[in-house]
Amino acid sequence: MRLHFFLILFIASVSLSCESKKNKFSAEQSFSALQAMKGNYQLEFDNSSFLYWEQKDSLLVGTAYAIQNADTILTEFHTMQLVGDSLLYNVMVTNNEIPLTIDYSLQGKDGHQFQFSTTEREFPKELTYKIDENQLLVTRKGIIAESEQELTEVYKKIK
Repeated sequence: MRLHFFLILFIASVSLSCESKKNKFSAEQSFSALQAMKGNYQLEFDNSSFLYWEQKDSLLVGTAYAIQNADTILTEFHTMQLVGDSLLYNVMVTNNEIPLTIDYSLQGKDGHQFQFSTTEREFPKELTYKIDENQLLVTRKGIIAESEQELTEVYKKIK
């Protein structure tokens, strides 16, 4: 009876271990896949907001900007880079009186969808990027006024 119990316990632990390894993702593979984001995007239904991603050496660099009265106004700088086994994502918001920097780390990957999170802010606490051939969906999740909120923006790839 005791042997039967240990055998079941062993099988369960091996099964959980295999499941855990199957769900793991590689930061390096994720960084490589995120490079598909390179290009220029325009926010759907807003002709004045844009997002541009490019690769510079070992960084993936993004710039969010708006065009108002023929002036280009930078609103955010983004960098993604591999550090050890982690993929780190930094956002600097420049359209505040005092620039704000937020650090995110990759928490999950599902196909062409990448989820980042931070403990530094309530909103956005989570950022999700979903890369399709001609568009980029950016979802921000977090708490605003003590209520869970979610905002998804669709950026269309432009040439």
